[in-house]
Amino acid sequence: MKLLKRAEEFTPAVRRLIEQCLYMADDKKISKIIDLYISESCRFFYALLEDGVPQAIIGISVRKEATSESPAATILHIAVDDHLRTRGIGRKMIDEVIEKHKLASIQAQTDQDSMEFYRTCGFSITSLGELYPGVERFLCEKKIHSAGFQ
Repeated sequence: MKLLKRAEEFTPAVRRLIEQCLYMADDKKISKIIDLYISESCRFFYALLEDGVPQAIIGISVRKEATSESPAATILHIAVDDHLRTRGIGRKMIDEVIEKHKLASIQAQTDQDSMEFYRTCGFSITSLGELYPGVERFLCEKKIHSAGFQ
């Protein structure tokens, strides 16, 4: 996985993967998200590249936990190219960011469609109810027993 921190690294192919993570995405919304990854030191954006072509992306926000010496993270964006799904790539990317950042825990907020993905990756799932009219949201959390290792 490659850490992307410069605007030119967010190619049209990377932007298309980001778009998969968003509701009603447009260029302005995607550009704002990219600007946050570039400018905020607590945000990290990784792309899995094969021959320079992005296969998958994951973006996280890392924070210090009051209850642990190790940090915690929130998955802000994760996407795998449609043709490569169900091969364990998303799970592998999550495991890599856990190890790379020596995380004590990681979480994500998602909808019904992605909930099962997180469950199969070892996350516990809690319903947050309808945060948007007619759309149930879920908090997915994974505690790492020994920070950085599973």
